Amino acid sequence: MKKLRIIILSAIIVAALACVALAAVYFTTDTFKSNKQLFLKYASQMKVSDLVDTDFYYAYQNKLKASKIEETGSIVAEGSSGGGASEEDYRVDYAGRSDNANNLSVLAAQVTAGGSPLLQFKYLNNDDIYGINIDGILNGYIAVQNKNLKSLAEKLDMDWANVPDKIDFSNTLINDADKKAMTDISNKYLNIILGQLTDKNFTKLGKTAIKVDEKNIQADGYKMSISGKEAKNIFAKIKETADNDQDLFNLINKLYFSNGLKFSDYQSAVDELLSGINVQDDNAEWLVMNVYQINGRIIGTNLTVNGTTVIMEYGSGRNILTISTNGMSVKITRTPGNSGESYDIAVTPSADSGDNSTYSINYTRTGDINSNTVENKVAFIASDNQSNTGTVTWDDKTNFVDSVDIEKFSNGNYVLLNNVPKDQLQGFLTDLNNKIMDKLGENKIQ
Repeated sequence: MKKLRIIILSAIIVAALACVALAAVYFTTDTFKSNKQLFLKYASQMKVSDLVDTDFYYAYQNKLKASKIEETGSIVAEGSSGGGASEEDYRVDYAGRSDNANNLSVLAAQVTAGGSPLLQFKYLNNDDIYGINIDGILNGYIAVQNKNLKSLAEKLDMDWANVPDKIDFSNTLINDADKKAMTDISNKYLNIILGQLTDKNFTKLGKTAIKVDEKNIQADGYKMSISGKEAKNIFAKIKETADNDQDLFNLINKLYFSNGLKFSDYQSAVDELLSGINVQDDNAEWLVMNVYQINGRIIGTNLTVNGTTVIMEYGSGRNILTISTNGMSVKITRTPGNSGESYDIAVTPSADSGDNSTYSINYTRTGDINSNTVENKVAFIASDNQSNTGTVTWDDKTNFVDSVDIEKFSNGNYVLLNNVPKDQLQGFLTDLNNKIMDKLGENKIQ
């Protein structure tokens, strides 16, 4: 009996060790995993932050809204013909100060055309009053108060039914609860999609030749395919959930509409979005996605859906996203740095589109969330095969400071449009428009 107990105990220990070994193999390698598990393992390594540093931008927007800042910058538009020297067409220089926590800000700007002054104006915000003054045209500010906006819209013959009485700017701060809501909502709809798929939707491709960051490499590939019929079923399930998804509505309403969005308008938008998705052939592959990995790390993805191809490359020190359609190709390269990042975006129309132009955008940010100064630079360039080029650049520097001095509205320096009767208001705005046109004419704007 003692010998039997020893044998049983030994068998239990051996079995336990075998289970540990098998568990280690299962969780640390791809042995025993199904094709679906393998695909999801590597696809789950994809993150929005691979292309956009969302954590920085959320934190930076919150920092701006709680800080005192001084800001300077310029917007310049220039062009050249036939490869000649570039000439400056229009330029806006601005300087401003803000105490965003107390809803106070002022910004002065000057517009020039061909090097000649065109317009000077100043924007001022005190609490819930927002005004603008144009030098040489107005003797003070014309302002709008953030209340009774429906009444003001009606006086301006706008579609006032969709205008809130007050825009709640305080709800635009993005907090941890919002981030959690984004994650929870994403997981909810991801689970709806995965719940409609089985192992037959997934295939192991084996060693595959792909290009990553201009280099040809061999990687292990895994494929997911969804037929037209399966896509229709998925969209039906998504619509069923989204139509009455209060969490999704609340998040969109807060972040993008300052709580002014009606639930019925949200539902209409959901219906319009999902009904606009084109699925023609039930039996054909409507969506195909491949993921590629080397040594357990995702190295690239290739998604084809309804005629559009999206390729993501995880290169050395930079990530590259390419979107190709029948009409054009868009290539986005993100290069993160120790304190900042840069983006290069190239837009190239297809050869048969009839458009012989190319477009590029470069964006560079210098500074991180702890920096006292953050600089943003953007350059947009459009050119054609005749060496004609147009360029628009934006340079902005934001300094976080301890204090700012901002003027206040007083009884004699502004007119509140909310309080102007309808007949006088429309006449006033027509007269203002004529004065601006006359001012531009005096400065010979073309």
